[in-house]
Parts: sequence; structure tokens; C-alpha cells
Amino acid sequence: MFFKNSVVISFFFLMFSVLFFDFSANAQFQIYSWYNFEQGAFPGDLTHSHDSTEVNTILADFTLPGYPQGIRDDSSVAECGRYGLKFETKQGDQFLKAVSEITLDRKSLGTDGKALYQSDFFIPADNGSIPYTMAVLAVLSSDNTAQRQFSFYRFGILKGERVFFSFTHNTPQPIIYEQSQISDLKLKRPGWHRFQIIFNGQEEIICAIDGRPTSFSPLKDATLDKLKAGVMASSSMDKPSGICFADNLSIQWTKENLALPDSPWIYSLESQQAQSGYVNPSSPFMPQAQLNWRSSPEDSWKEQVATNRPLLILFYTPKANGYKNLEQFINVHQEAQNFLRQFTLLRIEVNQLRGGTIAQQFQVFKVPCFLLLGADGKEKTKKFYTSEADWAPLTTEIMAKNASQ
Repeated sequence: MFFKNSVVISFFFLMFSVLFFDFSANAQFQIYSWYNFEQGAFPGDLTHSHDSTEVNTILADFTLPGYPQGIRDDSSVAECGRYGLKFETKQGDQFLKAVSEITLDRKSLGTDGKALYQSDFFIPADNGSIPYTMAVLAVLSSDNTAQRQFSFYRFGILKGERVFFSFTHNTPQPIIYEQSQISDLKLKRPGWHRFQIIFNGQEEIICAIDGRPTSFSPLKDATLDKLKAGVMASSSMDKPSGICFADNLSIQWTKENLALPDSPWIYSLESQQAQSGYVNPSSPFMPQAQLNWRSSPEDSWKEQVATNRPLLILFYTPKANGYKNLEQFINVHQEAQNFLRQFTLLRIEVNQLRGGTIAQQFQVFKVPCFLLLGADGKEKTKKFYTSEADWAPLTTEIMAKNASQ
């Protein structure tokens, strides 16, 4: 079913997309790889590396008792699901790493493209249980084990107090090392946050949390090109033990010069602000002409079954001009609102990991795009919106396909 929650998208699907679709028209990132761990088993193509073992690097079930306060609050239930990774460091200098076997070549980005190597980390309210470091990795893909162990870019948290970036290549000592106070980023604690190493073109590297760059970004380095995504936690003699929780290890990429996707954890913060009267006009949860747009595929499917109204999906990115024009058109045209009220409405942001995966399943590579699903969950028609002139033929086509068996 289209709302399947357990997935690893590999470069094989991506290569099919590159061959058969025109990416120049897109305003969205593509999912290159994504581990959400919802199959309930440690992925076979995620490798234990360095000091990592099946004992200290395991799959965690967040629904069980004993996990930190806040680990399943707000949007984390939907964004992280039931399972994630748990690293437990012990006394001594340990480096626990889990590294994907899927490789992206930075050369494929061209001059304007971006690749986001990223993972969500849970940051508890205090630093007592945090490992010495926890970080997202971009690791050199190499057949040489020794070279692979010490050739990577790393961005994460040091002792819960500072964020840091390091680059090593064939040596335990970093060639580039930068750090700044974590308090500068004003992160919600306890809470999940997305740590990102962003490769911009061929040389620039940006370190960001929830899409917000650190003070030491951007950096310059083009040494390592064929890179795998990974996560790690480490101990030291002065902070020997700790527990780290990670989820949504992924790579998103584009060949275009696009704005970064909004972090789902920013939305969680905005939902709290909205209770006090604050509304971000670019947020996908903003009400639109009093229409009942759902954001959950499962909820929309249940509504479709209960009401027998056909399901109409809108794929979008909030920052795309086409979507902004469509939103404005719907808000000021009553006939457009009346048309949409005939359907169960689902809105999917394609620059989010789950939304991007659903978009790729339906081969949606241009937005905004309306997609009509039949009662069997199969596509009946797909129509793109670029301007107000598209609305009449778009609605005519959707109504005709909806009436057909």
C-alpha cells in the first residue's frame, strides 16, 4: 500500500528515475537512501564498524518502558515510528559506528546540486547520559578497510555541550576541526533533531541542525567523493559511558540549487508556538480555506473508506512558487474549494523523507501534483499544476477519471 512505513530506497530506483524523468523541472529533493528501521530488524546493508557490535549497537523499540522522557512526544511518533538505533558506549576509547553500504558520488551533484547526509538524534534534557560524542557520518567508500576506518566527515555533539565538525583521511587526527557552543542553536530539549552534513556542489560543506547552519559553516573540502552515510557514538576516559538514540539515517539529493527541506522537528516546535497564537505561513499544517487537508496517509485512507469519498492527494513543497500560486488560487476561488470538498484530501510534502518516498512510489517528480486514487489504492490519474490556466482542464480530467470504473 502507498502509505507503507518501512523502506530503504536505494540508488537502483534512483538510477531508473534519472533515466526516465526530467529532473530539470523539479523543485524537490530525491530520496537516495533512507533507513527508518520499521521492519523491526537491524538492516542487512547497515554495517557494524570500528568497535560496534550486535551488543552495543542495536535496534531500540521506543514503545517499551525505560526510555528517556520525550522520546515519543509530539511528532516523533509519526516521524520516528516504533524503532530506531541505540548505541551504548562503555569505559575506554570506544568508537561505535553503523555505516550504510549505499554510496553516492559527489561528482554527480554538478556545480549547483546538494546532497544531505543526515540522521535524527534524540537529545535528552540533561547531559548526564549523553556519550562523549554522537554524530552523523559521511564515510569514504573504499575496499581498503584501514582507509575506510579513518576517512570520513563527521558532524555532531561533543559532551552535550558543543557541536563539532571533523574531517580525517588516513589518520586518526583530524585535518579539519571546528566547534561551537550548542546553546547558540537554541535546540528544544528533550527532543529529536536532524543533524546534516550538506555537500553543496563540489567543494562546499555546510553543517546544520534542523536546516540551520552552524556558525563555522560553510567549510571547503573536496578530498572525499564516493561517500556512505553513517552514525556513530564514542566514549572517552573522562566520559566513559553513555547512550545515544538515532533514527532516519538518510541521504537526500538534487542536481538543482534548491532551498533546504524544512526539518520535521521545526514543525513540532511551531505546533507549540501556534497554541500561543503564532502561525508560520509556510508551514504545511496551516489551514487552507477551511479545507480538511490531512497529513497522515493512514488517517486519510480510513476517512476514504468510512465516507466513500475518493482520495485526492496533493504532492507539494511549501517553498515552491507553483505551490504558493496554487494555495493562493484555492483560497480566493470558491469553485475551487467546492471541487476539493468532494474528495478525501491528503497533502504530502515531497521534501520530507516519508513524503518523498511516497512521491517516488507514484513516480511524482514535479510539484505541485494532484493524484487521484481509486478504492483499490491504485492511481486513476495524475495532473500537474503550473498556473491558473491549468485548473479547468485539471478538474475536468480528475472528474472524468473519478466517474470511470
